[in-house]
Amino acid sequence: MNVASHKWQSGAQRKKIRRARLDSLLLPLNTLTVDCGGGGIKSAILDRQGAVISKSIRTPVAYPFTPDDLLAIIEQQIRQHQLPFKRITVGMPGIIRRGVVTHTPHYIRQGGPHTDIDQSLEAAWNGLQLARNLSAHFSVPCKVLNDAEVAAYAVIRGVGNELVLTLGTGLGCAFFVAGDLSAHLEISHAPFRTGKTFDEVLGQKSRMLLGDTAWSEEVFAALQALWPVFRWDQLYLGGGNTPLITVDVQTKINHFAQTTAGQGSIIFIDNSAGTTGGVQAWY
Repeated sequence: MNVASHKWQSGAQRKKIRRARLDSLLLPLNTLTVDCGGGGIKSAILDRQGAVISKSIRTPVAYPFTPDDLLAIIEQQIRQHQLPFKRITVGMPGIIRRGVVTHTPHYIRQGGPHTDIDQSLEAAWNGLQLARNLSAHFSVPCKVLNDAEVAAYAVIRGVGNELVLTLGTGLGCAFFVAGDLSAHLEISHAPFRTGKTFDEVLGQKSRMLLGDTAWSEEVFAALQALWPVFRWDQLYLGGGNTPLITVDVQTKINHFAQTTAGQGSIIFIDNSAGTTGGVQAWY
């Protein structure tokens, strides 16, 4: 990723950085939130209270997809937003630790999700100091988290054990205890059905092959399998494919929650949570 990271910078570069820092002191505390999915990159700008003050912009991902491609999309969307911001929140699929991409499952593949891994893409993405690079490039603080974690910040109440699952290109997962984010676990890559992971059974590709009815039953089976692992007090289901869960299975899920899990109904959350959680993620 092209960022101003050279040890020596010209006087003009230093002046530009100082000017950007001065401008940031005068701007409202808006947050640019970027939701990175396997099929598209979405962004919006939120005000201090977390209200969306721009239109939501989505750009399809064209594979192969590099870190420079992501940067180009973010820059393009910023120009379209035409609003100032003082910080950036990015939700990225995979394992993100302290702003570093430890592993991301989709962008390392030549043709997108569930295709062959490309070694050059894998080297470009895994280990990428994404938060540091974006912060240097845009001269504002940047926080990079797993995309399900950003969505979770939009909805959690900060009470008890709260599990947020998102259904989209794959399965996203975030777990909070008394409002504190637990260490991220890539449940999506754990074994589920014989020879298949949760991602492979619940992801978009599987839904297209199975159809919504059979896929919905797999979602219910997955929740039953995950209950002994998390024993949540409240479960939230979100992501772009959650509205496609059939009514019959939604009824089963709520009955399961009320009887086995001993809680109220499952809370179904809007897919916009992937961007609207971008402010609360800072607190």
